[in-house]
Amino acid sequence: INRGITTVRDCATDDLRDTQELKEVIERGELLGPRIIQAVLVGNLGGTWTPKRGLMSRFQNWAGGMPFVEYDDPSSGLLAFDPGASEAEIRAAVDRAIDERGADVIKMYEQRAAKMTFEPAPLMSKAQLEAIADQARIRGVPSTVHHVHVESFRRALDAGPTSIAHIAVDEPLTEQDLDRLCEVGCPMEPTFSIAYGMCWDLPGTDEKHRGDLQ
Repeated sequence: INRGITTVRDCATDDLRDTQELKEVIERGELLGPRIIQAVLVGNLGGTWTPKRGLMSRFQNWAGGMPFVEYDDPSSGLLAFDPGASEAEIRAAVDRAIDERGADVIKMYEQRAAKMTFEPAPLMSKAQLEAIADQARIRGVPSTVHHVHVESFRRALDAGPTSIAHIAVDEPLTEQDLDRLCEVGCPMEPTFSIAYGMCWDLPGTDEKHRGDLQ
């Protein structure tokens, strides 16, 4: 606040508890701080940010000093649904993110590489993406889609979210892509620092693996 920052947005977190506590302290006037806009991610089980988890996942969280929160726990910032979920089930998941977990934003993650292993990860169907974005719109809550590929850029625009995050790094966007972006009026937050780290050489990374990272 003292530096002119009035609002921050947390777009991805495994555990909502710390942010929720901080929000409450600020809202009660006990601490001077910015408005906190908290996203809850709604995604397919097995997807990039909602992978199937076991003992290794628990160990990784323990090793990193992070709490392990099950997807079904109301304190989880990640809400996973079955890959074959119906439209009604998808919409119910969005409602749950808002009503149970206090989501100010609904986050969707659209990426074919798993976040830790970079192994292939399944995407949601177009119908599922559209149902999430539409239900968020019905509930009056903005939605955003993470993407780093041209394929996902196009799928995201078709789904109709409030905004899309990051920028495609696998190949250039075409003039038609940019025209489509303007046509639908969907803001894009390019976050160039993340894109830079994802598309330039890493030590010991050859051309093939650099493509996998994208």
